[in-house]
Amino acid sequence: MHHLKTLRLVLGILVGATTCIVFFDSHSLIPESFKERITSAQFMPAVMSVLGGASLAAATCASILALTALIGRIYCSILCPLGLLQDAIARLVALGRKICGNRLRLPYEPPRQILRQALLIATILALVFGWKAFIVSWLDPYSQFGRIMGSIFRLPVTFANNLLSTFFPNAVPRISVPWVSFGALLPPLFIFSAIAILSALRGRLYCNLICPVGSLLGWISSRALVRIAIDKTSCVRCGDCQRVCKAQCINLKTQEVDMSRCVSCFNCVAICDEHGILPSLLGKAKARGKLSPKPRPATTLTTANSSSTPGSKIILSRRSFLTSTGTAAAASTLAWLGHDKTLNTASAIAPPGAQSRARFVEHCTACQLCVSACPEHVLEPATTQYGQLTGFMKPHMNFNRSFCNINCTVCCDICPDDALLPITLDTKKKTRLGIASVDLTRCLVRTDDFACGACAEHCPTAALQFVKGPARFNEPQINQEHCIGCGACQFACPVKGKAIRIRALEIHEMADELQQEDAKDPNADKSAAGEFPF
Repeated sequence: MHHLKTLRLVLGILVGATTCIVFFDSHSLIPESFKERITSAQFMPAVMSVLGGASLAAATCASILALTALIGRIYCSILCPLGLLQDAIARLVALGRKICGNRLRLPYEPPRQILRQALLIATILALVFGWKAFIVSWLDPYSQFGRIMGSIFRLPVTFANNLLSTFFPNAVPRISVPWVSFGALLPPLFIFSAIAILSALRGRLYCNLICPVGSLLGWISSRALVRIAIDKTSCVRCGDCQRVCKAQCINLKTQEVDMSRCVSCFNCVAICDEHGILPSLLGKAKARGKLSPKPRPATTLTTANSSSTPGSKIILSRRSFLTSTGTAAAASTLAWLGHDKTLNTASAIAPPGAQSRARFVEHCTACQLCVSACPEHVLEPATTQYGQLTGFMKPHMNFNRSFCNINCTVCCDICPDDALLPITLDTKKKTRLGIASVDLTRCLVRTDDFACGACAEHCPTAALQFVKGPARFNEPQINQEHCIGCGACQFACPVKGKAIRIRALEIHEMADELQQEDAKDPNADKSAAGEFPF
C-alpha cells in the first residue's frame, strides 16, 4: 500500500508547486488559461462562481463532492494549497526534530464538533443570505493561501528575482517590488504564524477545527464508500499509525478511525507492518483471523527522549487558541456591525470586470491572485479604501503606483470566483472605472510656469486635451465622455501629491466610442520653437 502514499505525495507536490508558481509569476510566463484551470479546481471559489451564475463551476463542485463521497477527503490532501502548506511545515518540523532525536507523537484527540459545525453553519448562512463578503473571505482556505503567498512569500521571491537580474540582466528582467502597507501585511502574517504553529504542533488541526470546507467534506467523508478501517484481529496497537496521523483521528483504544477528520493521506496504511489498517468498503475491515497480542499501553504526547519529565510535554492548549480566536472574531464582528457605512464616499477603485464596488466587495474572497498576476502591478490589497470592514484586504487600484493597461484583461481572465467577470478587450477599452479631475492649483503649468503635458501624452483615449487658460502655456482639460479612469494620467503626473486624480465610480459605466483623433498638444509647437524653459 506504499504506492497510495507515494502517489498522493507526488500529486500533492505537483499541485502545490504549480499553485505557488501561479502566485509568483510576475513575468506572465504562464498563460492565463492555464492559471484559470488551476484555480478553478478549488472548492470555495467554485461555489462562489456557482452562486454568481457560472454554471461551469458546478462541475468542479460536483466532482469534488463525488470524489469525497467515494474515497474521502482526498481534496484536502492533494488539491487544497493551504493543506499542502501545512503538510510542508509539519514535515520540516518533523525533520528538525528527527535530527535532534526528539520526535513528536500526536495522540488521538476527540473532535470538537460544536465549533466545527458552528463555523460550517455560519459559512452556509453567509453564502445563502449574502454575508459572504466577510465570513467566506476569512474562512476560505484558498483565499488564506493566496494572501500568504501574495503578501508574504512574494516579497522574497521578488528580491531574489531582482538579485539575479543584477547578474543576468538580459535573461532575468527586473520586476517592481510589491510593497504593501503594514495594515494589509499584518493580517496574513498573523494568520500564517498561527497556521504554522498549529501545523508544527498539531498537524491538520486548522483543517479539522476552523476550515468550513474541511468540515463539509468531513461530514461527507464519514459516509464515504471507501474508508480507512482497522482490522482488530491484526492490529497490535503498536502506535505507528497514530504517530504518523496528521489529523489525530486514529483511536487505538477503540481501534476506530474518525473519517470526518481523516484527510486520506494514507500515511497510516503505508507504515503498518501488520496490515492492520487498510482502506475498506464502508469501513468494514475484513478479519484476517490473526489474534492480536496483548495491547500496548496508550502513549502520551511527549518527546521521544525517555528522560522527559511531565513538564516537558508538548501540549498546545486548545482552550487558549479558541479563546484568542473567539476574541478576535468577536472584535471583528463588533467592528463590522458598528462601522460607518461610508461606501459611497470610499476612495477605492474596483478593477475592471467588477461592475460595481458593492458587487466586487460582496463576491471577492481576497485571494489576491489578481494582485500577483497584474502585469502593471497597479492592484494592491485595500485597508480602509473601501470604507467598510468587508472590503479589507480586497484588491483596489493604486494609480500613484501604476496604471491599468487599456489592452490588458489578465485580472478578469484569472479571477477564480467571478468577482471580476471576463470581459473582451473592446469592452475593457470602454469600461469607465472612474473619472479624472484636474487640480490646476497644483499643475506645473500654473505653479512653475512650465509646459508639462505628461498627462495628455499618456492618456490612451484622447480624453485629456490642452486648452488656453490664464497661464502662459495651455492647461489640461478633461473630456469626461472619453475618460475611462485608467489612471495613466495620474500615474504620469510628476507633481508630488498629484495634480490630476481619478475619482472612483460606485458603478462602472460605458464610455463613448474611443476617438483616437489627433489631439495634438498646442504646446508642442512652442516646444519645437524653443519657447519652453527647458
